[in-house]
Amino acid sequence: MKLSLRELSAGYGGRPVLSGVNLSFREGEITAFIGPNGAGKSTILRTLSGMLPPVSGEVLLGDKSLSSLTRMELARQIALVLTERPVLRMMTGYELVSQGRYPYTGLLGVLESKDRRAVEEALKRTGAVYLADRQISAMSDGERQKLLLSRAICQEPEILVLDEPFLFLDIGRQLEFYSILKEFAEGGRTVLLSIHELGMASRLPDRLIAVGEGGIVADGTPGEVLDPERIRSLYHIRDEDYDKYMSRSEGQWFIT
Repeated sequence: MKLSLRELSAGYGGRPVLSGVNLSFREGEITAFIGPNGAGKSTILRTLSGMLPPVSGEVLLGDKSLSSLTRMELARQIALVLTERPVLRMMTGYELVSQGRYPYTGLLGVLESKDRRAVEEALKRTGAVYLADRQISAMSDGERQKLLLSRAICQEPEILVLDEPFLFLDIGRQLEFYSILKEFAEGGRTVLLSIHELGMASRLPDRLIAVGEGGIVADGTPGEVLDPERIRSLYHIRDEDYDKYMSRSEGQWFIT
């Protein structure tokens, strides 16, 4: 289902962090947001997922405003993965992932056979079956992140929103997540995420949006957005530091 933003101002306590945002997201694509800390990447993701109300403007899911949808209706369409979201460490991996079925199980949260199948399938898709019976307290940050992704997939959303999903992951797990997100999008769904690593930003998304002070400063393919001059300006990098530490090879970025 198409997600779009119309003249959106997003922020906290009625004070916008960024304003005048007009964007539409296509099914089957991965869109990543880059930009410096505090520019508004997380703010816009929380707003377009319905977690944070707009300061002004609106977020549309199809032809309906997010504000007109019930919590359960929204949860059946959009799943949100926040890296810093706390989890109950005394539960098992299976119990954490099964929380993704709450839009379908009702107030009592009783899992039926179709719900259990969805949990098992989500664990298989993310390679997290081995974590099902383990306590959350005995897991690494990366393993918990894998389960949070499993929970979101278990929710069976049309739109998957992730805030810094690669934060706790080593390079092997980053590539694993890369594959899972690609597969999810290829199923005709929409993936939106924020990302810091320019190397990953140059490879993973179909579309890259740069967020600067006050709003969107660039929108296009990774090759179009990751222009050296724009990167200098976006992150306020001094020329001597840029020349010393940053490099690009075959369209991919590295810190040297």
